[in-house]
Amino acid sequence: EKADIVVRFQGGHNAGHTLVIEGTEYKLSLLPSGIVRPGKTSVIGNGVVIDPTALVAEMDTLISQGVTISHDNLMISYS
Repeated sequence: EKADIVVRFQGGHNAGHTLVIEGTEYKLSLLPSGIVRPGKTSVIGNGVVIDPTALVAEMDTLISQGVTISHDNLMISYS
């Protein structure tokens, strides 16, 4: 809530976590928790093992819950 940038720096999609914000439950495994907060930047770091199918499914679920995901609030490290 207080950070401007939230980084997921290691792991894979098997390490899930659940957030409950104002009564809405969000299940995350690849995306950083900042993705559900408007005005925050989320970064998936180069230590994260990305399963593209799992990432797209997670993004689709969050979008269906009203979360905005775009190149403005989500970055994926390429180095």
